[in-house]
Amino acid sequence: MGIEGRTVRIETVSTLDVPRSGRASLTARHAQAPSSSVKHQVYDDPSVDGTLEIADIAWLQVARITAARHRVVHEPPASLAPAAAVVLQITGKSVIEQQGRTVRLAPGHWSVCDSTLPYILTSPGASQRDLLLIPHDCLDDDIDLDEFTIRSFSGTAGVGRLVFGIAGWIVDELASIHSERADVLAKTITQIINLAIHEKMGRRNTEPERGTLGDRIRAYVADHLRDPHLSLDSIAKHLNSSKRSLHRAVSTSSSSIHDLIWHQRLDRCRRDLLDPSQSRQTIAEIAHSWGFKNFTHFSQAFRERFGVSAREARRSVLSLSD
Repeated sequence: MGIEGRTVRIETVSTLDVPRSGRASLTARHAQAPSSSVKHQVYDDPSVDGTLEIADIAWLQVARITAARHRVVHEPPASLAPAAAVVLQITGKSVIEQQGRTVRLAPGHWSVCDSTLPYILTSPGASQRDLLLIPHDCLDDDIDLDEFTIRSFSGTAGVGRLVFGIAGWIVDELASIHSERADVLAKTITQIINLAIHEKMGRRNTEPERGTLGDRIRAYVADHLRDPHLSLDSIAKHLNSSKRSLHRAVSTSSSSIHDLIWHQRLDRCRRDLLDPSQSRQTIAEIAHSWGFKNFTHFSQAFRERFGVSAREARRSVLSLSD
């Protein structure tokens, strides 16, 4: 799902992801959603059925997804505007993976992921969830998405409960919402989302430090990405842990410590390349600032991860500003 500017409009789209006549022969079929940045991967199952409803309210995008077991593979295009995706689990369960982190959502829980970075969402059974897509610059300045994403929060109390309620109300009452009030409605919802995130951030900051080894590894990597000497050895020394323990701690994310470091560095480089305020920085300077010592290796890894070269990614942003 992408943001197409900030026009005051309300649009609703409903789709049946997999035609009933073709279900039995499908294996890992990709059905294109209304936005090119999301692909729905549907398992080979004769009971597959689903609907996707999307409402654009000014700069805010709201969606409700109801489906049998399925997987969403989010591969954002280079031109996608930075946004946070708030995922609210209504029924069933979902598993979200992004940047080496994994979160499992039960009914009544919610999480946030960065829509400018790749992620995979898997629902092992029938489920329903609401999604709110909010631009990064509509979040409060003191909200750090890197610290807040891919964590499970309860939506049964506090401000989180309001977010659940208002997302459901929007989808249910679209016919009664007037487009001339869309800007005011989007602003109100955005303020509530900011309050909900602050509520959870405040609670996290007062809790004792008791993260798992995997959490400590990811936190250390995130804090030292710019260090060109960041390695398995330096992490093991800092955390006073064996290399075998470190590998086991991240094994659930299906990647090695080396992959974790490189993927996060590539994600940060891509973010800077898409930021118009960084346009005076050369690609090599951006790569070097995030710890890449060899530009050729960086270029090859960037293309492998995102499907385009670093130059093509930057060119797509510069062309939009012309």
